[in-house]
Amino acid sequence: MKPLSRRNLLAIAATSLTASALPFRVSAQTDYPNRPIKMVIPFATGGPTDIFGRLFAARLSESLGQALVPENRGGAGSAIGMDMVAKALPDGYTLAFGTGSIPTSAAMTKLPYDPRKDIEPIATLGIVPLVLLAAPNMPNTLSGLIDLIKKNPGKYSFGSAGNGTTTHLASEMLKQKAGLDVVHVPYRGSGPALQDAMAGRVAFLFETITASKSLFTSGKLQLLAVGTKKRIALMPDVPTLAEGGVTGMSATTWNMLFAPARTPRPIIDRLNKVSNQFLAEPAFVKRLADLATEAVSNSTPESARAFLLEELDTWATVVKQAGLKIE
Repeated sequence: MKPLSRRNLLAIAATSLTASALPFRVSAQTDYPNRPIKMVIPFATGGPTDIFGRLFAARLSESLGQALVPENRGGAGSAIGMDMVAKALPDGYTLAFGTGSIPTSAAMTKLPYDPRKDIEPIATLGIVPLVLLAAPNMPNTLSGLIDLIKKNPGKYSFGSAGNGTTTHLASEMLKQKAGLDVVHVPYRGSGPALQDAMAGRVAFLFETITASKSLFTSGKLQLLAVGTKKRIALMPDVPTLAEGGVTGMSATTWNMLFAPARTPRPIIDRLNKVSNQFLAEPAFVKRLADLATEAVSNSTPESARAFLLEELDTWATVVKQAGLKIE
């Protein structure tokens, strides 16, 4: 019998290793999850993202029958936490509760990870509308505000929670779409920006409903428009930006579940299916509505990825057209 060549021996060994590893790989996916899962929330404790993230983690844990442990890793506009997940083992046991800060950060900063390649979208979980607010001394409609600013180029300013934030870039987009000559005033967080808007030191700003609801319901700020493409159930009488005369834009942030790239598709599909199921439950939908978040229960991994890529392109274009400095 002719002895086997070294090449044939190596081929047999490789085949044996692959075959022996396959049952474990299949088992790991079909038995998933068989140990606790870590979900990174890339923001500090106590904020709106953390509140929704922990609510989601508790419900996902219940559905999977396995502990899901939230871990806050805030900093750098979510980049620290997201980078941690991007570099984790793609085994389904490290997830991320990502937000709309991913594309805005990517537009303004060189991230330590590539959001197009290093993270895997599982499902879009919720849409968080921004609202356009005007100072008390400004017109009470979007069209009126635009007319006033256009008649006085360079005179008025808008506020934001800081350079490169979603609230900043939403106003930059409004400025571009409406053709406004208006100056940006960045603040260290939403609180100071809202205070100066109430005092009339800035003409307008975008903000989340959660952060500003008490101010516009009390009349301290004027609510001009909601940033979604359609009116929202939470405030059905508030017009959209398009209804106010500014078309071709939306101003929202969002929440999305991510895994590291190359996570096995059966795990991605399981997490997507389970998430969609409880995101459609009326009780859970109401809990999110109380957080001014619209639940999304029909997302697929493909639609989530398409949405992420669209957001990355949108905000990159806004930053480029605004001539903002990328750090």
